[in-house]
Amino acid sequence: MGRKATANPWLAVGIVIGVLLFCAWIGWAIHVWSDHGSRQAIGVLIIWPATAAVLAVISIPFVWAFRVIRAGARSGDEPDAEPESADAEATETG
Repeated sequence: MGRKATANPWLAVGIVIGVLLFCAWIGWAIHVWSDHGSRQAIGVLIIWPATAAVLAVISIPFVWAFRVIRAGARSGDEPDAEPESADAEATETG
């Protein structure tokens, strides 16, 4: 399994974005704590992951549909062997 971030640049970008989002989440909770108290800060710590989870669950059907459509498009692009053999027969008899 050991995928390395240096081998896949998109994985490195995803890791950096994830770290930045995590830092923003903690920073926002600290800011809310200093302005509004601990109850609202705990709410911030709960609502961000809950919102991300809801968005992930909502996006599952769209990701699935995209992958199905893309796989169907790939299988339709493959050339068939029949037209090539039909051309070969036409040149032999013609």
